[in-house]
Amino acid sequence: MKKLFIFYLLFISSFAFAQDKTKPPLTWKDVASWKSIPTFGGTQLSADGAWFAYVITPNEGDAELIVRKTADTTQLKYPVGSGSFFSFSFSEDSKWIAFKVYPKDKDKKAAAKNPAGKPLTDKVILVNLTNKKKTEFERVKNFAFNEDKSSVLALHLTGAAPAGGRPGGPSDGPKGTDLLLFDLAGSKTQNIGNVAEFAFNKTGEWLALSIDATEKAGNGIQVRNMNTGIITILDSDKASYKSLNWTEKGDGLALLKGTKDEKYKEDLNSVLAIKSIGSNPEIVSYEPKKDTLNFPKGMTVSGNRTPYWSEDLSKVFFGISKPELVKKDAKKPEAKKDTVKAGGSDLDKLAKIKADTTIKTLEDLTKALAKIKADTTRKTGAVTPDADKDKPEMTIWHWQDKRLQSRQEVQERQDKNFSFLATYIPADKKFIQLSDSTIRSVNVAPKELYGVGQDISNYELDINLDGQQYADFYAINLLTGTKTKVLEKQYLPNFWASPNPSTDGTKFLYWVDGNWMVYDFKSNQSVNISAKAPTSFINIDDDHNVKKPPLNIYGWTSDSKFVLASDGWDVWQLSADASSAPVNLTGSGKKDQVRYQNRYVFDEEEKGIDLSKPQYFKTYGEWTKKSGFAVLENKAAKKLLWDDVTFGSLSKAKKAEAFVYTSQTFKNAPEYYLSTSASLESPKKISQNAPLLEKYAWSPSVKLIDYKSDKGDKLQGALFLPAGYEAGKKYPTIIYYYEKLSQTLNNFANPGYSGTGWNPSVYTSNGYAVFIPDIVYKMNDPGMSAVWCVIPGVKAAIKTGVIDEAKIGIHGHSWGGYQTSFLITQTNMFKAAAAGAPLTDMISMYNLIYKNSGSTNGAIFEASQGRLVAPWDNWEAYNRNSPLYHVKKVNTPLLMLHNDADGAVDFTQGIEYYNALRRLKKPVVLIQYKGENHGLAKLPNRKDYAVRMMEFFDYHLKGKPAPDWLNKGVDRLNLDDHLENRAMGQE
Repeated sequence: MKKLFIFYLLFISSFAFAQDKTKPPLTWKDVASWKSIPTFGGTQLSADGAWFAYVITPNEGDAELIVRKTADTTQLKYPVGSGSFFSFSFSEDSKWIAFKVYPKDKDKKAAAKNPAGKPLTDKVILVNLTNKKKTEFERVKNFAFNEDKSSVLALHLTGAAPAGGRPGGPSDGPKGTDLLLFDLAGSKTQNIGNVAEFAFNKTGEWLALSIDATEKAGNGIQVRNMNTGIITILDSDKASYKSLNWTEKGDGLALLKGTKDEKYKEDLNSVLAIKSIGSNPEIVSYEPKKDTLNFPKGMTVSGNRTPYWSEDLSKVFFGISKPELVKKDAKKPEAKKDTVKAGGSDLDKLAKIKADTTIKTLEDLTKALAKIKADTTRKTGAVTPDADKDKPEMTIWHWQDKRLQSRQEVQERQDKNFSFLATYIPADKKFIQLSDSTIRSVNVAPKELYGVGQDISNYELDINLDGQQYADFYAINLLTGTKTKVLEKQYLPNFWASPNPSTDGTKFLYWVDGNWMVYDFKSNQSVNISAKAPTSFINIDDDHNVKKPPLNIYGWTSDSKFVLASDGWDVWQLSADASSAPVNLTGSGKKDQVRYQNRYVFDEEEKGIDLSKPQYFKTYGEWTKKSGFAVLENKAAKKLLWDDVTFGSLSKAKKAEAFVYTSQTFKNAPEYYLSTSASLESPKKISQNAPLLEKYAWSPSVKLIDYKSDKGDKLQGALFLPAGYEAGKKYPTIIYYYEKLSQTLNNFANPGYSGTGWNPSVYTSNGYAVFIPDIVYKMNDPGMSAVWCVIPGVKAAIKTGVIDEAKIGIHGHSWGGYQTSFLITQTNMFKAAAAGAPLTDMISMYNLIYKNSGSTNGAIFEASQGRLVAPWDNWEAYNRNSPLYHVKKVNTPLLMLHNDADGAVDFTQGIEYYNALRRLKKPVVLIQYKGENHGLAKLPNRKDYAVRMMEFFDYHLKGKPAPDWLNKGVDRLNLDDHLENRAMGQE
């Protein structure tokens, strides 16, 4: 029987390969119509688990929303237009779904060509899931059901559009527009006008409304009782009301009230905080101008930080900032008659110029005109409209600047919008400023009794120079504002090392020199909670230039007695007061080489990890690449799913025992499965992703390649077989890399136009094998590390018999582009190379600006991806690892993508390498897209480069004819014709 089964599998596999040969490859033209479920925001499960909704969208064109019953095959399909994000939502009682319908792709393209035409708007469709009845609403900008109550759908409409503009009205006019309240039971609609913002509380029994009308007539904050329909005006004034924010329980509301002051550019705000809304509303109003003793002079409540109540409704938190003054208007010129007296009429000026015999050149004429203009201004006291042009446009770069001027420029808006955290205690009528110019960041702990303040002022310059992160931390009493320094020059090797407050807000976790510590706010004492663990919590796999970086933590328990931490394999329970020994809750992760990667949070309102309830984790086999789910229950772990696939996105229905997760492989798109068992048994497929996949030839399987680097590191690579693969036959192969990527062995590569031109699914569909080897790094050798890892990996993959060693190409982008440009200086084993946005000269790159952030690359080199010390401490390492330094050894034809507006790897890096190769008459082509950044953003450019890169590899690895642009280039005067011909398919 077993032999028959094996024969059956072999027959099916052979049949599949044969079928694949009859299917066409997926071309870049086909990619436009490829449909898939978006990775983020593309699905939703109803609260009762009875309905599942997902969007299926093409790379170009219009999407479709599919709503299906999870118990049977009932499906509802609705066109939802074109977009990158789709908005849809089930009501809490799971009886309704509402979703936005966006303009169609063709209409958007037409509107882009005719900006003055009819404005495009979104609409919302409401569907009764019981009788499938649809109700449509036009011109909707956002919508919401009233939370738990599920009795009303609120729809906020766009304002009337000005001629040739988008709906919404002028930005400096009233913000209010119509708000429709559609009664779900009676199908009746109420219109409330001039609504600027709206927000339901958690129970759905109250609706907060800010009113913003013409000339501020009737502006105010109102609440509507959703049971009675009665509206109560809580405050009304010639003011603006914004940033409505309910408490999590829905028992309190906080907002900002802004009044106009002609001296300032923005409103001067006060804080309104309301509680006891259901009975006799208690309104707390904090107005800075009335608190002259405590509120900082020259400041106001910031409009850029949303206010909020503390959990116990005893404190209100908000931001304060310095308002920006309106620049005084320049003096207007005197009346025309006065100007004539002082400087003469235009005719007088012309006569004066004609009479001046010293004017003989254009330069003399320019000087004469400038003198007349200056004389006129001086005599009348008038300032001409372009007086500002007399001021120099310049920047002063100082060696003591804590942030580069370029960094300050990038962060200018952020700096202007920055606010200091403050609190107001109504019972004591007490204002406290919590953060200031040194302690700029304050993390308010749960329960709002304490906070953790962070001060980097003493280290900011060094942080921006070498990338090593340090900070002083303060314990802050939120009732008094008292600040106590508890950690000085605390080293932060990564995100996890920062203080993490406990669930009850009385402690915080932090990291010191390889150990987890807990600080107690009340006792002002710290304790080492990991010292007795028979394992290490240091991330030894992190090969960046940081000292003892910690592994991740899963979080605090709900009772704040324990912290759950990872040693890279298992889940460890650490006692918060070190009163009990550390416990390995999962037991055999390290022994089995299985990593418990992350915990799934099913309740978005959870307050810590409740160990009395089942806790679900994602598991991953480090060397098998298998994945699965495990559940931790009663301090014991149980494996639920485990297979040669990538499992993920585990979620649970809010009010039912219904679990949804995804499963994918390299050849199978991610599909969603539903199980009504806590053990995830008997899953049912509830989606249909990538409906066009069966139409095209596809990679039949993938091989996991084990190998060792030249330095003895145990590594792996993923070898994806070409469509129509036949054992014993060798294939042209593309090598792709970016640090460690073997974990993508079972990941589906959704066809699309990336910003780099690369997509492994398209290449394997077109007859290429694709090999992705891991790279690990040695300090001061980022280039040589690639040589030590990639070349032995490729040699190991060649031994499978899949790869044609005479037809190997390599490709990488950014850091991968650097590895590509370096690899071809060290070996001739590759027949062609494509490098996107590569670093090529490590010395010049070190001191260039990372324009997207405004920072220097030096910090990236010394503490992050560069893995180098400063160049003056090891010039030889910089030369040794620079492609430009070895450029004479290049013999591999190179295609480079580098854009002139690249804000990550400066365009000059590509130009340096191109010019050096060109000077040496090496075969190199540089593709530059004007105005594009580090990766291609514009769709026409993404399409164009994807095609060109494949043409490049097809020529060198498959022997196809070289296109003219690759064979002999394109003169500038002929470029437009070249692009038009390609667009029409004539080249």
